Amino acid sequence: MRELSQRVFTACERVVASMHLSPAPQRPPWAGLMAGTMVHTDRGPRPIEAVREGLCLRDADGAMQPVRRMMRRSYGADIAEVFPDGLIFAPRLALGNPDDLFMLPNQPLRFEGALLMAADLAGQGAVMRALPVDGITFLRPVFEGAATLCAAGALEFLCPDGNGDTGGMPAAGSGAAGALVRPLANPRAVAFPLPAA
Repeated sequence: MRELSQRVFTACERVVASMHLSPAPQRPPWAGLMAGTMVHTDRGPRPIEAVREGLCLRDADGAMQPVRRMMRRSYGADIAEVFPDGLIFAPRLALGNPDDLFMLPNQPLRFEGALLMAADLAGQGAVMRALPVDGITFLRPVFEGAATLCAAGALEFLCPDGNGDTGGMPAAGSGAAGALVRPLANPRAVAFPLPAA
């Protein structure tokens, strides 16, 4: 019996050793617009949470893109665990945004012609890493392919397709962001900045 067990164990070891195990594919970072962010639709300006499947949104080139579906993620009391380094907070007018704005760190953006991630803006001018006082919801319209939407003033938000593909949009480093951000002397304290490390 012991010999049979040893042969079965050895056979199993060979099978496992011969298998090519590849790591599980990583999901692309989630991107989306904060609830309340105004977008341009074929029926006029609307907050992103009012956008539904079938409505068309104006992209950065002025074309109308039909929304195939809407994705939504909400964060509550657990937000500090999910984002230990904080979200990216741009006080009103810091980026030409008409209202205070939280962005996901991995949100691809185009700002005044530069391609970057929202995290590249942290520490530039009045833009900082912070957490909202209450929970927050982000919404992402899904189009046929990746699209760039005009929203929140001078910002253009890249919306990946349903698979998270950004269409190969590169991201600049924080050096490119520094010259773009408008300084704001007294940012309003509507967020909880993270404590300095």
